[in-house]
Amino acid sequence: MTLPSKLSSRDLKALLASGNARPAGPRADDRAPADRSGGAVEVDRTVNAVGYVGLGGDKVLIGWPFAGQRVILRLDGRVLQVLDEQRVLQATLPSPLPASACGRPQGGRPAGPPPLPPPPAEQIAERTVSSVGGFLVAGQRIQLGRGYAHQAVTAHLNEDVIRVFHGPELITTVPRVTRKEVVVRKSGEHNRRKIV
Repeated sequence: MTLPSKLSSRDLKALLASGNARPAGPRADDRAPADRSGGAVEVDRTVNAVGYVGLGGDKVLIGWPFAGQRVILRLDGRVLQVLDEQRVLQATLPSPLPASACGRPQGGRPAGPPPLPPPPAEQIAERTVSSVGGFLVAGQRIQLGRGYAHQAVTAHLNEDVIRVFHGPELITTVPRVTRKEVVVRKSGEHNRRKIV
């Protein structure tokens, strides 16, 4: 776990001037430390029904969302990276094996190329269509028509397009012309409490 420093910039300058300072280690949230290490290894494993894999004679919890999947585990002694078959990074966990044991897992091989970053997640926002048939999402105005006035719709935003659904039905797909993030996820109309 990484905690913020309680030292001010003046304290840090004094520490450096005293000669008692030493360089900090790598960041704890570094997602690809294995790329700098020559001793990284990879193993292929199938995740069991409850999210565990066998590694180094022990069962290691990877996570139940991976149940039944074939994954690549990349180990360097500090972190364990879970990659899918296309080498896309799916999760980063603390390494269950010490650095000295990372070169010996059954089926281990020298690490391949660095993992690919995961694709950006699709953003989803719920909106209530105005009385004139339009709504605003991520800074972009979308017009559906008066037939959808006062109805709740769901907008699915990815990098290129916005798909608008009314229930399970796809109403329209429009090109995305803004790069703003979705700030409000739910329509205010559906969040208000009913006064009894």
